[in-house]
This record gives sequence, structure tokens and C-alpha cells, in this order.
Amino acid sequence: MRLAPVFGLGVLLAVAGSSTAQRAAQPTANNYPPQIYQMNDVAKSLNLSPEQMRDLNGVSTGVQGRLAADYDKAMAMPERDRASQLQQLNRQYMTEWNRGAAKVFTDPQVKRYQQLQYQYGGFNTLLDQSVQQQLRLTDDQRKALGDSVQWSNQQMQRINQQGADNAQRGMDLYRDYQKESQDRFTKFLTPEQQKTWQGMTGEQYNFQPTFGTPPAKR
Repeated sequence: MRLAPVFGLGVLLAVAGSSTAQRAAQPTANNYPPQIYQMNDVAKSLNLSPEQMRDLNGVSTGVQGRLAADYDKAMAMPERDRASQLQQLNRQYMTEWNRGAAKVFTDPQVKRYQQLQYQYGGFNTLLDQSVQQQLRLTDDQRKALGDSVQWSNQQMQRINQQGADNAQRGMDLYRDYQKESQDRFTKFLTPEQQKTWQGMTGEQYNFQPTFGTPPAKR
């Protein structure tokens, strides 16, 4: 059975809610979880209306405004403390965002968006305790998860850093990453867990990165 695609762009080192791809963490408030409804044709696949897009953008702006100071503080922390604080903030962000978005989405859109969020998060999705419970991750799997999350995030940082300078190079690296990430994810889960994951993620969606402009050299 083929699993839904796995991506490492999720909650731990997420970027701003924009179309730019993930960059290495730096002290800036633009470190919010990615808003996948703004990505390549996601809105079209969800049949979002212009009014819904406007309202979802409003939800994003509101949550970012409420949490901007907290993100600034987290990004100013020493590196050893930053990741755990960002993880906690990102959970709060997504809780608030999903609560607001639920008033904008139709019921089918809510269900599908949750599936897309799971797909997009990949290994990072497995950090969520409710997901771990649904998949019935073992203690050994939970202990091993951190290494997979770290690998995934490091790969995406490298991809996006190079993609900002050379988009084609970034896409080539991204395709290689997708294949290896899928192999790692398949090996991480048991066959029974793979079936549960497929039910949680639904039909596969082919996310594509959009690389931003590299910062000016000083």
C-alpha cells in the first residue's frame, strides 16, 4: 500500500504564513506555521471561494497579531531552548487558527483540510499526542521520533536555502527528499499503523515548494 506523501515542513521549524518556503530559524516574528490553504492550488482543491480566502486570511492575521510578541521572544531565546518553545507556540497557533477557520470552512472542507495538514506535517505531525494515540505509537517509536523530525527539518532547511538561490536545484533536492522521506516514514510505521495513517490523511496531495528570495549579502 502506498502511503500519503510525507513532508518535513511542519510544526517544529515552520515559516511565515505565506507562499515562501521554509528558511533556517532566525530571530523574526515571521516564523508561524505554514498556511497550506495559500499553497499551490490547495484553495482550488478545497473549492474555497474568494470570500472564504478573505476570511481565512483574516483569521491568519488575527492569530499572528495576538502571538507576534511571543514568537519574537521565542526566536530571541538561546538555540537550545528555542525549538521547544516554538513547538509549544505552534500548537497554540494552530489550535487558535483551526478554531477560527472552522467558522469559515464547510464541514467537508474542515475534514479535508485536517487531512492535508497531517500530510504536510509528516514526521512533525507525529509529535502531536492525539496523533500518537490514534496510531498507537510504541514507546520505542516515540523515543526514535525526535531523530526523524530533526533529519526532516535539517533537510528542508538545506533545500530551501539552496532553492532560494537556484530554484531548479531546490526542486531536484526536494524530489530526492520526498523519496527518502517516504521510505523512512514507511519503515517507521507498522503495517497496521500505515493503514490508520492512510485513513487519517485521505487522498494524496502533491505539495510543491515555492522558494523565496535569498536575503541580501552584507
